[in-house]
Amino acid sequence: TAYAAQLPWRLRVFYRWNVRRALRCAAVITVSEAARDDIIGLTGAAPERLTVIPNGVGFVPNLDIAPIERLGVRRPYILYAGSYEPRKNLCRALSAYAQLTAEGVDRQFVAVVEATSGHAAAVRAHAAALGLDDRVSFVHTVAPADLRALYTHADLLFFPSLAEGFGFPPLQAAACGIPVVASDIPALRETMGGAACYADP
Repeated sequence: TAYAAQLPWRLRVFYRWNVRRALRCAAVITVSEAARDDIIGLTGAAPERLTVIPNGVGFVPNLDIAPIERLGVRRPYILYAGSYEPRKNLCRALSAYAQLTAEGVDRQFVAVVEATSGHAAAVRAHAAALGLDDRVSFVHTVAPADLRALYTHADLLFFPSLAEGFGFPPLQAAACGIPVVASDIPALRETMGGAACYADP
């Protein structure tokens, strides 16, 4: 994909080597038609050797408000779930959120992200430059029940990822009955169908 071309050369070499090894198998299972099409397009693999079996999503609402309070999250809020990794597009998500706040939208922004990332400092600096320090919460390493509570009590999930093979967070949000604004990319169109609002990431 176009995103893969932006990866550091060592990662590109590793992924090419890894994919070539996987394609020596008798058959390959992948999680979406979008991922299958990417693999075929990038490697020239025979389509009949790739089978799509989508992931299952076992995720149910958690109505308990205690985890929200314990995590210091203020309601109402917009939820982002992903990582600090540039592919997940958190900096642009924060820029879009800054525009919303300038237009008078009164919601906090809660980002569920991995605690350890080489990109965390850049994202936090971007949030500070936008003047969002008091409006954004970065939440790390939460228990499964707490994560489900964060989804359940959110006003919506914002998922502007630049590249996905499947994309769990939008489906997890849908399982909790909250609206989803997601990237207009093939994998998310495939997994969410008409159950999301789509935006150019």
